[in-house]
Amino acid sequence: MQNDISEKKGIELVRSVLKWLAIALSVLGVWYLYQHQYGTKELRDLASAGIFFVSALFALMARRLIEVESDASGDN
Repeated sequence: MQNDISEKKGIELVRSVLKWLAIALSVLGVWYLYQHQYGTKELRDLASAGIFFVSALFALMARRLIEVESDASGDN
């Protein structure tokens, strides 16, 4: 019973992190487009690096969510 509760909390935590990473990607994307139009090359490169970094985190967390959900359902 306690294990089920902690697994559900873990799944909810990963989903929450994914939601915030998706929001961060959206903000970075808009910032990149703004910098591409009006900003300097350095800020555009910084925005591009941020998009790459957050995308990598998003992929890792999505993979973790798949692993946690498959473990919770008992699939191997």
